[in-house]
Amino acid sequence: MNAPETLAAPPRAPWARLGLALWRTATANAATAIGIAAFLAVVVLAVGAPLFATHDPLDQDLLARLVPPSPYHWLGTDAFGRDIWSRIVYGARISLVIGLVAVGIAMVIGSGLGILSGYMGGWVDQAISQATNILLAFPSLILGLMVVAFLGPSVPNLIAAISLATVPQFIRVARAPTIALRERDFIQACRALGFSPLRIMLRHILPNIWPEILVMGSLWLATAIRVEASLAFIGLGVKPPTPTWGGMIREGFEQILTSFHLAVFPSLAILVVVLALNMIGDGLRDALDPRMKESGK
Repeated sequence: MNAPETLAAPPRAPWARLGLALWRTATANAATAIGIAAFLAVVVLAVGAPLFATHDPLDQDLLARLVPPSPYHWLGTDAFGRDIWSRIVYGARISLVIGLVAVGIAMVIGSGLGILSGYMGGWVDQAISQATNILLAFPSLILGLMVVAFLGPSVPNLIAAISLATVPQFIRVARAPTIALRERDFIQACRALGFSPLRIMLRHILPNIWPEILVMGSLWLATAIRVEASLAFIGLGVKPPTPTWGGMIREGFEQILTSFHLAVFPSLAILVVVLALNMIGDGLRDALDPRMKESGK
């Protein structure tokens, strides 16, 4: 009874493979190590916001309006006297939650559709590919803007908008390797043994492409954070007074010449997170791509 199972693909441990690649890349590549450290620092600040914030992010002190950075207000205050450092720390929660949930949803839906499209072929592949091409015709920010403008600004709507804009990317990432894998000998053996398409896709195709999907996830998490900040900047993000990085940049834009710190510090927060995620994604891509290893990179 155990003989048929030996003809299938050997079991993979995608999380172990990804973790090992991440560790090796971090120890060999300083840029990746810096990216991991910076992103983990932002996550720690977001999770422990009540511990790291020096003030309540919603408290207003009209006698301390537009105060520059000082020992009492590390990054200064805004036009309502609210502490910028505390608002940045709490704003990290909004950006990370929206980005992680949106990309996670897009990863599950997009990868599933991509594997289904690549494995089944025929009219299924054509239908999914045409729908993907239609969504890809719109830039991520424009598509997100259209969805949020139609549904209204809120956290669930922002997540839905960013997920819809990100799904096509994961469909393409999952579809291409699935087309190559479906002709491999171990997949043909699974078919000959009567394994169902669902079992083949979940147990033998998904584990082989999962690390590459996660690499794309890290890169698109940076894009999701930028899109959320952009939507907040144009007034389609989470409603004030809830602190968000994009909303803080928008509030400080009018004071950029007299109180530059209002917009500069939240912009630097976005820069740090996006740069860190791109460093992590580039390092993982280099570690998991066989062509990079063969070229000695």
